[in-house]
Amino acid sequence: MFNGYEMWKLDAERCARYRLTNQRGLACGRCMKTCPLNKVVTWDGPIATQIASWLGINARWAKPYLVPIATWADDWLGHGIRNPHKKWWLDLEIVDGVCVEPRKGVNKRDLDLTRFIDAKTQKIAYYNANLMPPPNSHGMPQIPNRKEAIAAGQLLETPDEARARVKAGGAKPLHYVPTPPIARIRAVTGGQYGIQSLREDRIEVEFVYGISPVPALPSATVVLLRERENSLELLMVKRRAGDAFGDSYAFPGGVVDHDESDAHGRIDGKTADDANAELHLPEDGLDYYSAAIRELFEETGILLARDKDGQWAGDSPELQALRIEVDKGRLPWSEFLETQGLRLACDVLHYFAHWETPLGKHKRWSTRFFLGEMPTEQNATHDGSEVTDICWLTANQALAGSRDGSMKLPFPTIRNLKNMSAFATIEEIIDWANARAQEGIIRLCPIRVQENGKSKWTVWGDDDYPADEPL
Repeated sequence: MFNGYEMWKLDAERCARYRLTNQRGLACGRCMKTCPLNKVVTWDGPIATQIASWLGINARWAKPYLVPIATWADDWLGHGIRNPHKKWWLDLEIVDGVCVEPRKGVNKRDLDLTRFIDAKTQKIAYYNANLMPPPNSHGMPQIPNRKEAIAAGQLLETPDEARARVKAGGAKPLHYVPTPPIARIRAVTGGQYGIQSLREDRIEVEFVYGISPVPALPSATVVLLRERENSLELLMVKRRAGDAFGDSYAFPGGVVDHDESDAHGRIDGKTADDANAELHLPEDGLDYYSAAIRELFEETGILLARDKDGQWAGDSPELQALRIEVDKGRLPWSEFLETQGLRLACDVLHYFAHWETPLGKHKRWSTRFFLGEMPTEQNATHDGSEVTDICWLTANQALAGSRDGSMKLPFPTIRNLKNMSAFATIEEIIDWANARAQEGIIRLCPIRVQENGKSKWTVWGDDDYPADEPL
């Protein structure tokens, strides 16, 4: 944000959550009570405020010396106390799509001048041009991804680096390129995207001709298994409304973090070469295994990790408290594993599917699916943030819920459930997954086709798939 002579970073997602989704949120209260400029400057106001404001505008060269003094004086004079007269928002909470008075009240905290925060340890989310919504997406909910935006900080270049790149004739970095507009066309020449033949009378592709699809973010998902009363149950989570697959039931998972490789030294049961070969990747295959276990832990509290004695991690209050720190990005994943003496049990993950978001979507994921058995002495609990419900179901129960409308399921989830519904034991389904991985997993990218005047999704292997090879 820029007010004419000063600029500061705005974390759009955190601000939005304070206003709309966090229980006990307080909208812009944090900014209103911490900003030294949060006061009206008038000619008949306090002379000290007038002088400070004049210096801030006209003596910019002195700012490195004056700002620390002004900030200290501002707090000492009590200007950091919340001023209810300047509160321009309503404290509301969204419950089932309706704005209501917060059921748990709202936070009303003032500044704690005794608290020390090391600026070097703080993570700032950068929403670069390629993370912005499409310019013609008015009226469409846009949910920013804070983890992506934190990772985007690694892409930043200094002014000197940018000048050197331009001088050397370097290409513009991808994160400088704005998100393209959304457009829909009825058909596209498939050869441009590596498809030899498309039956154009059947296909409806949603992206702008001549513009490459948005890159798909590497992601990982875990289907957690347990046996109960002669049946095979799967752990499913409900995504919060507004997120990707919002208000839907799916499997725990998320995006691969940029620092996932820091945890490679804490991995058991899988070498880098094994992971790369299994996932058909040239490198960084272990990142997906680390991300799968981390996301499962963040969203459900289940930790597929063992201690130095080979025992499963427990379900202690300490670990659950650290789970929040890891999820919020305040505690690096690798540091958590190191300090707790834990090693990731990648030997219990079994790769069985690879799905990619359709080409026309402005946010896309390339997701590897793994099976894993529920460890003993642990209990699944949702995080109350990204996940709002958690349940154990058989594949057939989940599919029945989709048919009767009681459960909203994404297309990839439905197809995976249909595949898994044939198995009654963990041993059977793991043998099936291992056989698939041995044969080689084909990436599935759905295409929407027209059939009898209606749209439907189809993937490679379906009779009505409109291409001669996988997209």
